[in-house]
Amino acid sequence: METKSIRFNLLMNVILKASAFIFPLITLPYVARVLGVENNGKISFATSVISYFSLFSQLGIPTYGIRACARVRESPQKLKQTVTELVTINAIFAAIAYITLAVSIFIVPKFHEQSTLLMISSARILLTLIGMEWFYQAIEQYQYITVRNLLFKFISLLLLFALVKKSEDYLLYCGINIFGVYGSYIVNLIYSQKFISKDKIERLNLRQHMKPIFTFFALSLAISIYTNMDTVMLGFIKGDVEVGYYNLATKIKDVLVAALTALGTVLLPRLSFYYSTGESHKLKKLLGKSMHFTALTTIPAVLFFNIISREAVLFLGGEQYLPSVACMQIVTLAILPISFANVACTQILAPMGRERYTMYSTIAGAFVNLVANSVLIPQMGASGAALGTVIAEITVAIIQIYYARDFYLPLLRKKDFGKIAIGCFAAIAALGLLNQVISPDVAIVKIAVEFGVFCIAYAAALLLLKDSIAINVLDNIRHRLEKLK
Repeated sequence: METKSIRFNLLMNVILKASAFIFPLITLPYVARVLGVENNGKISFATSVISYFSLFSQLGIPTYGIRACARVRESPQKLKQTVTELVTINAIFAAIAYITLAVSIFIVPKFHEQSTLLMISSARILLTLIGMEWFYQAIEQYQYITVRNLLFKFISLLLLFALVKKSEDYLLYCGINIFGVYGSYIVNLIYSQKFISKDKIERLNLRQHMKPIFTFFALSLAISIYTNMDTVMLGFIKGDVEVGYYNLATKIKDVLVAALTALGTVLLPRLSFYYSTGESHKLKKLLGKSMHFTALTTIPAVLFFNIISREAVLFLGGEQYLPSVACMQIVTLAILPISFANVACTQILAPMGRERYTMYSTIAGAFVNLVANSVLIPQMGASGAALGTVIAEITVAIIQIYYARDFYLPLLRKKDFGKIAIGCFAAIAALGLLNQVISPDVAIVKIAVEFGVFCIAYAAALLLLKDSIAINVLDNIRHRLEKLK
């Protein structure tokens, strides 16, 4: 089976990841204003609830399926056998998930109130079953995955702006959103015939897959608990309006996390190679640069978005979302432990085969998040859910850094956080002076101007302090400009 180069696959993956946070940035200001706080909260609640039913229907197949199919992809007969067995397991548990959902809608009042929304959202269960995304990842069809994904996102974007015009259109928006994310899986089913053999298969052996599938399911469940349980608990305890406030704040946080942690995915293949070949010097050097870059970008990013939180909320949601400001200021603090844990998890534990420690930290984070939310949400609402997220992420980071301490702590001691602190102080001072001179009334203009001033002041301070990454970036810019002459 023909495969593309690792570099090409990496490029496709980067484009795919970038689209995951670019498209929400385009749609969020429009959707937040048109649908309003409560309806956005309803959609967020329903999406979080269905994520658990979807998780149960898939078990650990999305992760296990990649590994299982990749091992036999050069044998058409074995590949078809494996795919058929995994799809059969998925279909059985999808049927159970739908039955359980139907019963839940009848017996849980909150679910009954939103039965239509839940049923529309549940289409993802069926679409992920027939989509077999794990199969395409296993045979490294990243170009197809990326092009197909971008096409359906673009179509859903056009449908959104053309059809969703008022707050009552929230059910239609939910359907369009499902189409944009999962609709392309129908194409997957048709396209799979190109790769899967038409020969008859032997007797199905489902049992051989069950143990690893449930192992991956346990990890996925733990992750889902501390990524979705806050929204579900908030919806039950405080209602859809609070979920709407929380949803806006967490979307901003998620976009920042995706952008700031993208480097980890890019470095993973190279770090794995250095570890497998025993090139510890190169491994430590690359990890050092990654740690430096993480600190250099994450700390000022969190600081800046706390400062402009009011303007960000006004731009993305309007005045009706102003209660989200405090929630955003709290939840963006979670970016710090997430980013530093990403170095430990993606760049140290994963390349070295210590994935089980990631599972330990995730389970601990899920438990802490559950307890924290139980205490904080009744008292603080959306802000309580945000604080619970921060506490959970700190827990995860501490555990992951502990298990990666042999590589992590020496790198941490070598970082000069003093330069970053001075750079941040200079940037804040520059913003203070700016606001004395000019303060634009339009939120997006103010954000753009303050972002430019903040970055220039921060970069100038780092260059004066002779920070190595800042100097390298400046040298690269000079080199490219010289080439253009």
